[in-house]
Formats: sequence, structure tokens, C-alpha cells
Amino acid sequence: MVVATVAGASLVAGAAVAALRYCRQSSGNEEPPALREKRRSSSGFTLVGRVSARPGDWDELPSKSDTHQLLKAEGSILKPLQPQDGNGLAEAAFYKEVQAFALARFCPKFHGCVTLDDSDLEYLEIEDLTFDCAAPAVMDLKMGTHKFYAVAAQKGCGDRYPAEKCARQAKQDAKRTSGSLGFLVSGIKVPAVGDRQELDYDGDFGKDARDMEAVRAVTEFIIHGTEGPKTREVASAFASELRSLLAWYQNEQTHIFYNCSLLFVYDAAPTAGAGNVKMRLIDFCHAWQRQPSEEDLSGVPVGLTSLLEIYEKLAVGC
Repeated sequence: MVVATVAGASLVAGAAVAALRYCRQSSGNEEPPALREKRRSSSGFTLVGRVSARPGDWDELPSKSDTHQLLKAEGSILKPLQPQDGNGLAEAAFYKEVQAFALARFCPKFHGCVTLDDSDLEYLEIEDLTFDCAAPAVMDLKMGTHKFYAVAAQKGCGDRYPAEKCARQAKQDAKRTSGSLGFLVSGIKVPAVGDRQELDYDGDFGKDARDMEAVRAVTEFIIHGTEGPKTREVASAFASELRSLLAWYQNEQTHIFYNCSLLFVYDAAPTAGAGNVKMRLIDFCHAWQRQPSEEDLSGVPVGLTSLLEIYEKLAVGC
């Protein structure tokens, strides 16, 4: 899961109040039981990654000592809440709010806030999309042509997002596949099954990849773990999901996302059919409800369109 950053002073202030009220259940709130804070045993959880434990510089990855563990067990992912700079508070508030919108269909199921019995650290408990896969194939793409820096100043974050730093990041993104295709490969992993070796692309590949290399990688994500009709069926299923999300953007866009990711999952086990295909938006520290006249500069639909073209071709055998 990609390290996320703060959503902006004005946004975070409101989100922090909402999230704290939600997560810590101030008196008088009537939240559904499934969304209330829970305390759970830490036994059975395994480490699957790390997320930032400090504000840090928004354009730098944290060191291992500055991270908290990302855990999974029992069909859930536990993502550490990050109250230091508002990241986790904003994301928790978003997950709670989005349940009332059609957009929730494109997000992992949210089970509320959790603390473990051996720690006071709070976690967001979200659906583990790989839980029912015998051999999960996973692809994480950072979506959009522009990140939060494009609107940081107007959101009151000019102090943390200096103009010269934003200009440098924008120039860098323009040279990457983010600027041309509207997505950047953060990670691809298809397990070794049968006589096929594991396929593994990391974020360094995405930063350096040219357009054709990125297109080949997202195509290989399916081809490497499937064969015969299953290849076309998985590609067709992802194309259908992409069309649905694009239709949401075109017809009822209720929220705006910057720095969000799109997670693709299917079961690469030879005995698994093409029915277990999932695509979800993740990473919502820079997500908020769209105002009627608010312009969306993220360019996420550019990435969705590029991916749809790739998978529509694959679905018909091109």
C-alpha cells in the first residue's frame, strides 16, 4: 500500500474532528455497531507492509524506523491510523462518509477503527481483497496526471507544499507515465503457479518505465497468471469495472481524489475461474466531497480510460 500524505490544513481540521468523533465515539453519537471502535487480540496477524508513522516530507518515503506495520488476518487489513499530521484522521472520515454514496461500491469494505490488545495504536480495518484467493495476483496503480500539489495552495497547504517543490514534482510527473497515461505502476505481483515463475514489479520500475513498458506490465499482470479463455474473461471483467467507474465520473462524481491508487486482484490458481476479480480505489488521505463548482485536476479519468483501452483489447484477444 502506498504511503499517503496530508490532505490539507482546512480539510484535515474538519476531517480530524469528524474522524475523532467517529473513531473514539464521543457521547451522544449513534453510529452503527459495525463502525464503532473495537479492541481485538493481536494474535494471528501477519506483517504485509508498512506505512508512515510521521509527517515527514510529502515527496520522500519514510525510513523503516519511521513506519508502523500494516497487518492482515481473518479477511481484514489493519492500516495504522496516522494522527500526527491528519492523514489517518482524514482517511477514517472519508471511509465513514462514503458509505452513504454509490462510490462505496468501488472502495474496500470498511469495518471501523480498531485497537489491538498489546498497543494503543489505532487502525483502520478494511477488507482484504485477497482473502478468498488461493493464489492472489495483485496490481497497485497510482492514478491521475496530477497529485495533491496541484491544489495544495488553494486548500491552505502552501507552507507544507512550497511552490518550487510542487513545480519540481509536477515536472517529474509529466515525464513519467502519470503525465501521459494517467497512471503509474506502484507494484505488480503474480505468484509462481505451476511452471510459471513469480512476476514482480516494484515502484522503482514504475518511476522509470516508459509508456510501452507500463502498458506491457499491466497487460502481463493478466497474461502471466492466466491462459486460454480465462485471460480474456479476466480482462473483460476488469474492463467492465473500469467502465462502471468511468460512468460514475461522468454521471455522478460526488468526490475528488488526489494521490489515490487503484487495486486490481484476481485468483491466478489454475483451478480458479474468472469470477473472483476485484478492482477497488484505495488511499484516501487526499479525498473529499466535491463542491458543485469545484474543478477536478487529478486526471484520474485519464488513467481509467488508458486502462480500459488496454483491457478491452486484451478481452477480444488483441
